[in-house]
Amino acid sequence: MAALTIGWGWVAAATAGSLTVALPRSSGTKLGRVRVYLSTSCDTAPPRAQCSDSQETAQVFGVDVPDGGLRPGGTVAIDASTLGYPRHSIASLPAGTYCVQAELFPYRRYLRGDGADLLLPVSCVSDAGGDGAYGSPPGTLYSDVVSAVLGQDGGWSGPVALELTHEVAAVRSPGCSGKGDDTDYIKTVSIHSTLLERFWGTRMKLEACVLLPFGFHERPSARYPLLIAHGHYSATFNPGGRFDDTPPSANLSGYDRVDQQYAYWLYSNWTSKDGPFRGARALVVTLNHPTPFFDDSYAVDSANVGPYGSAILKELLPLVEKRYRGIGAGWARGLLGGSTGGWEAFAMQVLYPDAFNFAVAACPDPVGFASYTTINLYSDRNAYFYDSAFKRTPRPGYRDHYSGTATVPGTSTPAYGSPYGQTTATVEEMNRREVVLGPRSRSCGQWDVWEAVFGPRGADGYPARLFCKDPSGDCEYGAVNKSVASQWVERFDMTRRLKQQWRHGLGEKLSGKLHVYVGGADSFFLTNAVMDLQDWASDPALDPPFGGEIVIGAHEGRGFEHCWNGYLPDGEAAPNAVTRELYVMTYLPRMAESSDDGLAQTHRALQDGWQPRQATDGVRVLALDGGGTRGLITIEMLKALEETTGRRVHELFDVIGGTSTGGIIALALQEGFPLARIEELYRQLSVSVFKQTPRHVAASNLLMTGAIHKAAALEAILHDLFHEAAPEAEEQAAETACPTSDDGSEAAEAAEAARAASPPDTPAAARLERPRLLWRKAAAAFREARSRRRPERGPAEGASMLYRRAEQERRYSERIQVARCGAGEADSPARPPNVFVVACAVSQLPPSLFLFRNYELPAAAAAARSAAPPIPGSSSLSQAEAGRATSAAPSFFPPASFLSPSGGAPAVYQDGGLLANNPAALALAEAKALYPGAKIACVASFGTGAFEPRPVAKPTSFAHALSTLAGAATRTEEVHSLLCGVFGEGGGEAGATHYYRFNPPVPTAKQGRMDDTSPQVLLQYQALGRAYVSDGLGAADMAALAQRLAAASPAAPRPPGAWLAPAWWGATARDMMRQWLARRPRPLASFGRRSRL
Repeated sequence: MAALTIGWGWVAAATAGSLTVALPRSSGTKLGRVRVYLSTSCDTAPPRAQCSDSQETAQVFGVDVPDGGLRPGGTVAIDASTLGYPRHSIASLPAGTYCVQAELFPYRRYLRGDGADLLLPVSCVSDAGGDGAYGSPPGTLYSDVVSAVLGQDGGWSGPVALELTHEVAAVRSPGCSGKGDDTDYIKTVSIHSTLLERFWGTRMKLEACVLLPFGFHERPSARYPLLIAHGHYSATFNPGGRFDDTPPSANLSGYDRVDQQYAYWLYSNWTSKDGPFRGARALVVTLNHPTPFFDDSYAVDSANVGPYGSAILKELLPLVEKRYRGIGAGWARGLLGGSTGGWEAFAMQVLYPDAFNFAVAACPDPVGFASYTTINLYSDRNAYFYDSAFKRTPRPGYRDHYSGTATVPGTSTPAYGSPYGQTTATVEEMNRREVVLGPRSRSCGQWDVWEAVFGPRGADGYPARLFCKDPSGDCEYGAVNKSVASQWVERFDMTRRLKQQWRHGLGEKLSGKLHVYVGGADSFFLTNAVMDLQDWASDPALDPPFGGEIVIGAHEGRGFEHCWNGYLPDGEAAPNAVTRELYVMTYLPRMAESSDDGLAQTHRALQDGWQPRQATDGVRVLALDGGGTRGLITIEMLKALEETTGRRVHELFDVIGGTSTGGIIALALQEGFPLARIEELYRQLSVSVFKQTPRHVAASNLLMTGAIHKAAALEAILHDLFHEAAPEAEEQAAETACPTSDDGSEAAEAAEAARAASPPDTPAAARLERPRLLWRKAAAAFREARSRRRPERGPAEGASMLYRRAEQERRYSERIQVARCGAGEADSPARPPNVFVVACAVSQLPPSLFLFRNYELPAAAAAARSAAPPIPGSSSLSQAEAGRATSAAPSFFPPASFLSPSGGAPAVYQDGGLLANNPAALALAEAKALYPGAKIACVASFGTGAFEPRPVAKPTSFAHALSTLAGAATRTEEVHSLLCGVFGEGGGEAGATHYYRFNPPVPTAKQGRMDDTSPQVLLQYQALGRAYVSDGLGAADMAALAQRLAAASPAAPRPPGAWLAPAWWGATARDMMRQWLARRPRPLASFGRRSRL
């Protein structure tokens, strides 16, 4: 019987009894693989859409086109020798009538940087596709469907001629928002990776879909943690539950309605001021990183796939955090994902332990290769059949499932479905399908991508085969290549890596960070590898303890299928149809709630203007003038203040403000650096930055760049300064631990009494218990201090001033615990001060003041000062950036340029001394804004020396003109005169503000430039400062200031309010799902594993 065309199209003539596939003469030459599909039914879908691992699969045959490509008019024949799935050959098919369709899956040539010349799929994804939509990417050619009869002899009753007359067209991507363009909440970040381009020899794209937190646009100074939701390629943002502002339509039914209902629920809660995410504001990011092997790269560096791990960490994530105000530090990044995304979350946390601080891995791909699904790569000889001397039992690869996306028939109520647990596909069948679809790991399938990611490069440039997949080859069918397997194990067996490195530092970094969930009957047998991990992690002798969570999911004695991601927040079980929609709603609040005893909670309080210290006897203010290397005068006077009071400078003041050199001192005081260390900084600057430059070189630099000195050396010193080891005071506190024994000792009893004295509702920032680890735990901070390492900072500019302040507040509460169980309240450490530095914003005219702060002004204070609004500023830049900006003196350094906190064009700053070289008045204003209505106890203003008048040799020279401008811009005594008129200088009446000014006169003979670095001049500066406050004009004021500071002491911290995120699993959720929230889960008797380690 002749072939009959179904649909439209022209069928070329063919030889009787043959099956051929032709490329139209109007087409160009094509590279790729021809696939021919046969089905017994065309009622539901065309044959090319029916190929799967299930029992309903179509038959498929495949053959590569010639290396030079299939030319126009050329044909490919499918005969008894053509490899097929699930039947090996056409000759083995039963006689009957079949629907037949052909396609050409396109390849392209890649000339990789490692020298490999490969033909690989053009793409495994569609721009409009999502998880699994990689079977027919744009450019795939396909034929009409024809009906043909296969005879009893295995031959066709007539010629079957298929012509590739159709092409899968590219469609416009719906974009991350699903609406084409970005929205207020969902943004797109795309880059072409330099690292990947170098590897692949062509442009490679990375993309991030970013969900912005509620209030993002209204709080331009806020910076946020980053939650990365790994998973398969998705053109739209889908972190495990879609985000959609459209309520479910009445005409939706079944699982479509469930999906839309939860998408709208996530949107409604995310955009609510008082919803479940109130205490969990973060950036949520999904990543798209498809490769020629698969729709996802597995986010690691691989011999075949390329350096995707490095590209994501070094190129994509820093850009996302920079553009959308991420914190940019490892302790403020979390990971979650399911299946492929679950492995990525787990592996990235293990491989890059400092870059992330929390990982949720649901139903991860094999985390250990002792259970590579049902294969043990360490011991099994054959991947397809169980090892046996006489039997040939196939290894199971897939089993039917319990609790998928089923709903109660006729309703939209999620249901558990009908469990069977029977094998529906073997490992051999699943791999044969991929070999037929695309040999040499080119099927875009799961087993092929595992070979590409985990394995070495083969001799032909393609991924080396882990086991023999050619039934007609010269190898034992299914035999494991032990050499290749050993390389898999060495690089990507995560359980093995944990076992080997846990006691050698990795455990210190990962304890408490890994949270793994898998169904007790995972469809792909991924349960096995998680159980292996659990066997190791539950060892009570493990040191440090695993500290995370491993849960094997079950319900009413049945194990959940793929991809189970945990019980509901209240411990109830729910069908996968529900939990798969709740990744973000379940785990982001959980991360935030658990971190509310730590750094993230403190930072949120500071963002809203909370001030942890409120003075009872008055606010103490310190202001530090600019003046270049004359800052050594200030340091000497501050040393005298420390000697007189017996306290460190940063412990004596509530508010510290500085300009230029005074700004750098203020930033160093925020860190708690000893004055000797700050003095050493000045000597370092004199050697590395303010080098004596020949006049002709200085003039040339000034004309060419507008500055005598280059900024690179200064930036490097500031960066190193604020990233070095913790100050000694912090180390000493970190080394001390409160007793934990119950031996009845007085110290232990005191510690217990202190803990009991803290009421249950005391906000976490003021609580005394040691915080639990999530975003960051106190024990990790202790270990970091002991090993003299700073926390991971992310991008080069470091964490923001506000986050640095939050870290210091957390360390303060930890030191308080040490003090209370040791020396007592009298020796309790002081809280970190409020610090600002002054810069001049010059991006627009006229220039204006700009303050870099380590705090946010309380909203009440801003409202009270509506008539005189606060000076513009930001807490979102780092200390190094603030130091660079405040010291960018015209003609000495180029202006500093940083991305604006609110986006847009970069903001440009110069030395704050141009407008406020004496910041005393600004410091007073900031103190009043920070502590509305509070008394100002004292204002101490430290200058860098008052120059005596001296004659000028050439008053008309260009150099003198520059000096005149600099001198006019950096005058300080006008502010002093103003404050004297307000307060009077020195002491005052009881209850009055005491104002002190320390600014020694500098004799003409000792006057130098602001960048003077001669040792003689520097020593003279130090001697001037010391003499002034020891036995000179400032001695009496220094004694009076010390007495005044002793009288003013900080009160107990003002609590920031209740910051714990409210429990989101409330009445609304229960009402929505009451049909199936009836029973608590009972573990399977057969494995009974549900542990929280």
